Amino acid sequence: MLLSARVTDGRFLDCWISGGVHKVVDPGVYPHFWSLYQRPASIPELKRLLSDITKEVTLYRVDADRTYEIPRMRDEESLEAGIPFIQLLVLLRGFTHGDDNVSHAAWDMELVTAGQFPPIGKAPITELSWYSPRRQEVLQGDEVSIIEGFVDICKGENEDLYDTYNGDRFDWRVLEARARVNKINLGIDRVGRPPSIRGYERRFGKFRGVDYTLTMAGQLSFDVWKETRGDTSLTGKVQNRGLKAVARYMFPDEDFIELDTARLRDYTAAERAEYCLSDSRATYMLAEHYLGILKMLAQELRAPLELILQRSPSHIGNYVYGKEFKSMNVVSDGPNFKRFEGLLW
Repeated sequence: MLLSARVTDGRFLDCWISGGVHKVVDPGVYPHFWSLYQRPASIPELKRLLSDITKEVTLYRVDADRTYEIPRMRDEESLEAGIPFIQLLVLLRGFTHGDDNVSHAAWDMELVTAGQFPPIGKAPITELSWYSPRRQEVLQGDEVSIIEGFVDICKGENEDLYDTYNGDRFDWRVLEARARVNKINLGIDRVGRPPSIRGYERRFGKFRGVDYTLTMAGQLSFDVWKETRGDTSLTGKVQNRGLKAVARYMFPDEDFIELDTARLRDYTAAERAEYCLSDSRATYMLAEHYLGILKMLAQELRAPLELILQRSPSHIGNYVYGKEFKSMNVVSDGPNFKRFEGLLW
């Protein structure tokens, strides 16, 4: 299954397929998005903009009497560089998935603190658990051994997806910070590099505020919490979107362990280990549930799985409508209110 397809050198697609297969292809399409650039005044101007596709672009949004400057770094590592490019290819042509085989494993961590959680990276990791059908393990002891053991597991297991619950905002950022404090190389992806964690602000839509995404070569971060928070089938049935609350609703016959997280220091190491592994197991089970749906969606839309995991609500409709209009030889661009003027009204 196609996991990701990101822009490199301004025109090529760096593609990763499940199992660690790596390909670099020339898609033969040179994208241009009016939403990221000013409308060109001429063909030469359009060509100039296309030649600058990998350079930095600054957007300006005027809100009331204030102007916000939003820098967009368009290098091969950035979300902005890959996602618009890939969205256009999905709309115009789409990708072909060979199968839906995707391996994944869940992990979780615990911090033993007095009271509330400290700022990211200020408290050491005391437990880190790993759960997959073929391996279940809890790392404890000194923090250096825990982090180095996690890196060894990641390299040895070589999974396609890492499942977490609210991990993009918390667990991954804590792991990165503590690895930096302990001077440990967190190079766990398929080319030996650390995950790239980027924060961005959601200014519109239902889920506003600062959010985070991870990019890794050949692997994906699957934050299951992002699926549960938008799952309307849970509305009115689960009081909150906490891991155990959702897992107990989804799997009522399973026995998930619960401890008072404010009092973790009062429990024994064995009790904390059992609790941490239970969290990873619950995360894995939820990930397995949602992945069954998301893989079918990726195949139906002929989109890389990464684009489905990082989707916004508008993307799905855009893919469907874009392909339908393409089938009728309708190609249009411009502001949304003018895009299909004369065709829909």
